[in-house]
Amino acid sequence: MDLYQHGQIKNAHRSVGQVAEEVRHQREATRDEIQALHERIDRLTLTCEALWNLLASTGDLDENDLIQAITELDAEDGTVDGRRTRGPQPCSCGAMVNHRLKACQFCGEPAPVHSVFGAI
Repeated sequence: MDLYQHGQIKNAHRSVGQVAEEVRHQREATRDEIQALHERIDRLTLTCEALWNLLASTGDLDENDLIQAITELDAEDGTVDGRRTRGPQPCSCGAMVNHRLKACQFCGEPAPVHSVFGAI
């Protein structure tokens, strides 16, 4: 009985080690994904600031115009919450296609894109 328990304990230690290694691997993958998202946010922020500087340099717009445009765009989804939420888009087959899909889940046609920003 003592040898059996020793074997069970040894197997349990081995299993714990495998789980710990899987957790470490997943943590590293998550850290990499978060880093990639931070880099994307930084690029998008830089792009937005550059675009605003170009528009503002024309002299026709000021920050109040920018704030108004942001508020109007934010309200298009029905909720002013500081986020751009895209809903499903109608496909030519009549189905509604989630904006995250690349093709209609029913007919396979490429998902409709109604704006250049819909493809981002």
